[in-house]
Amino acid sequence: MIRNTILAAAASLAGLCPCGEVSAQDVLHIRIATEGAYAPWNYTLQNGTLAGYEIDLAKELSKRMQAQCEIVAQNWDGMLPALNAGKFDAIMASMGVTPERAEVAAFSDPYSTAPNAFLALKGSGLAQALPWHDKFDLRDDAAGSEGAAGSKATASKEIVEKLDLALKGKVLGIQGSTTAGKFIDAYLKDAVTVRSYKTQDEANLDILAGRIDLTMANITVLAEALKRPDMAEAELVGPTFLLASGTSVAFRKGDTALKDKFNAAIHDVNADGFNKALTEKWFGVDISVKN
Repeated sequence: MIRNTILAAAASLAGLCPCGEVSAQDVLHIRIATEGAYAPWNYTLQNGTLAGYEIDLAKELSKRMQAQCEIVAQNWDGMLPALNAGKFDAIMASMGVTPERAEVAAFSDPYSTAPNAFLALKGSGLAQALPWHDKFDLRDDAAGSEGAAGSKATASKEIVEKLDLALKGKVLGIQGSTTAGKFIDAYLKDAVTVRSYKTQDEANLDILAGRIDLTMANITVLAEALKRPDMAEAELVGPTFLLASGTSVAFRKGDTALKDKFNAAIHDVNADGFNKALTEKWFGVDISVKN
């Protein structure tokens, strides 16, 4: 799938990201998949154009790699199989690294990090049931292992016990194959009934319809959803959790050279402040990774 082309004018074609001034020479062409349904990370405009933080970042990384990128939409639950089938070369779709994903794909250094949070209807009682708003770092213990040490392990146990009591019998919606789903399976599967959705928007709609009690997802995605008038009756509740080392680009395991190029570009955009400014533009806060 990764291919060279001597058509420097190819950047003008639909879906291609220009890499700046390129002479008539071989140019690396990279096909990158994103979901197109996870605003503000990536989403689809009414005219079908992809937009969002990761779209802008993919273009900048391609420019710094002196490459041209074609960004395509792919359903979330089929991304990794499609990557390994050769449909595209890389994934940029707010994907955190988990042990299961690392078995089937290679990952770049992280380019951003943001916690997961809960969202529920106002007046549901969950804001009162989950009154604390602490931030918990479970990255060493995301699979429910005994590996987290000291105060982190103690905090993990205490917060899970509180969540278990507060959410007993509730119906919780998650987007399938996400770190939020992994968290629920590891910590709360005996307390809640889990309903899985193809997209986070579908889970949000079922919150409003009263079909589920709450949902868990990346806090930046939930905060973006709350900006919509139709979400006025919903609110963020309870604590937040860091569940993965960060958001990374995914590759086929054999594509070491491509991973190295991305890592160098990611380091550059973090070092010179470009990524900091980009995350502040899209999320209102700096969630870039510090080198």
